[in-house]
Amino acid sequence: MFRKLWLGLLFPLLALAAPGGHSHNDYEQEKPFELAVRCGMLSLEADVFPSEGRLLVAHSRADLDPDNTLRELYLEPLQRWQGRPLELLIDIKAEPDLALTLLEQELTANPPPKQTVVILSGLRPKRVSRLPYLTLEGSVAELRAQTLPAHCRYVSGPWWPESSWRGEGPMPSGTRARLQDLVKQVHEKGLLLRLWGTPDEPEAWAEFYRAGVDRINTDHPRELADFLKERESR
Repeated sequence: MFRKLWLGLLFPLLALAAPGGHSHNDYEQEKPFELAVRCGMLSLEADVFPSEGRLLVAHSRADLDPDNTLRELYLEPLQRWQGRPLELLIDIKAEPDLALTLLEQELTANPPPKQTVVILSGLRPKRVSRLPYLTLEGSVAELRAQTLPAHCRYVSGPWWPESSWRGEGPMPSGTRARLQDLVKQVHEKGLLLRLWGTPDEPEAWAEFYRAGVDRINTDHPRELADFLKERESR
């Protein structure tokens, strides 16, 4: 039964494996969630902090606002969502075990649509979630050390250890070869790849798209959406 459950989770992810957009720090957009899904992003990201029994969305504690709850910004809109499957990345910034407990409570009260995948990033809880659609994001370092967690379906890592290329001029051939090798390693494990801290402009998007990076990281979902539409129309 457990094996069937995880296979059921894996198949929707494989169906989404064509390169798509990841709305990085989506809560900083003028209209979180709405803008990302309207632009066709496959994945959205929210940083969270436990606070007085709730999960608040912010990049740092200094930015915490009691009105910016995960429930109101993401879980309730996600519950009403009737479009394509989505991935919600939850970047835990503090108290990971408490954050996981609060997240499970929130998701139970506001269950997401079928085939939604919720991904835990950031600080990692000590225990595995009891919710089958809640999975972990492994790191590039864990991939290379062969220590990825058992319930991992995604691999992510920062761009700067991979290359100093910032999108100015052609990507160096050595960087392109390393990127392609990384994509190959991730895909051989049946996982999806996201890189963050990447150059966020069309020239870089084109390189990541050609290499097969599954989730292209962006702070500009409208512009990336136009780029992806143009690519997919070819």
